[in-house]
Amino acid sequence: MAAETSKDPWKTREVRFANLNESRDAVNDPDFLESFFKGWSTTLDAVDASPQLARCCTKFARDVANQGNGVNVLMIGETGAGKSLLVEVMTGDDGVRVCATSAGTVKEERFTTESRLNFVDTPGFKLPLSPEEASLENISWWTRQRDQFTWSRWIAKISSMITSCDLKKRPLVVLYCHRGSSRIIPQRMLEIFKIPHHAEVPLIVALTDVCSVDDEALKAQKSSLQGIITDLGPNISGHNATLIAVNSEEKTVRGHKYKTTGVKELTE
Repeated sequence: MAAETSKDPWKTREVRFANLNESRDAVNDPDFLESFFKGWSTTLDAVDASPQLARCCTKFARDVANQGNGVNVLMIGETGAGKSLLVEVMTGDDGVRVCATSAGTVKEERFTTESRLNFVDTPGFKLPLSPEEASLENISWWTRQRDQFTWSRWIAKISSMITSCDLKKRPLVVLYCHRGSSRIIPQRMLEIFKIPHHAEVPLIVALTDVCSVDDEALKAQKSSLQGIITDLGPNISGHNATLIAVNSEEKTVRGHKYKTTGVKELTE
């Protein structure tokens, strides 16, 4: 693992791993996030020492970065998007799949690594069609109302988790998983993406199971998701959401063997 050693708290640090095993070792290394916590604390010390920011209270920010709470990574996405599998592959913990059934994760589960990265695996949901799309596909009024009600509850739940005052649960990163073969509904995805993005919580969009579609379909999926991220735009700090294509495990599809890809880049 190679990382910058600059002590400048405002300087971006980059971490690169040679392979998946090295990234797993880092995730399970108690010292992996040490520089993050120290950098956060140093930055807040600088804020406290600045005359121009004398009225700025940093207590909440310090509490958020409390090492005892760790760094919560909220996993969200549709049912079958591969959230549990991705956590298993990133951590190397075979026990992660215990919480998942053939129907998907049925309750919220929390997996804590030695580095204090806490993966919060949530049950999947169904993206409803936008009102315009539902009308074009002749979806009944009753079905549209039911789907909208269910969707509103999911939006409220995700918003509540991201803005939670319980710092042991509040996420510092949101990882949205979308299966390569699943339909993209831009309006609904934007509704979800705006919640962490406007709260300045880093958003990573993982396009999973990329070997399930052919090259042309995959290219179209990437283009559509990147278009949504472009529409989302930068947050007030000037940062954009990140799109990463992932194949979580080795598999053979149509006679071609696909390797695990994209997982170490997520950790980086």
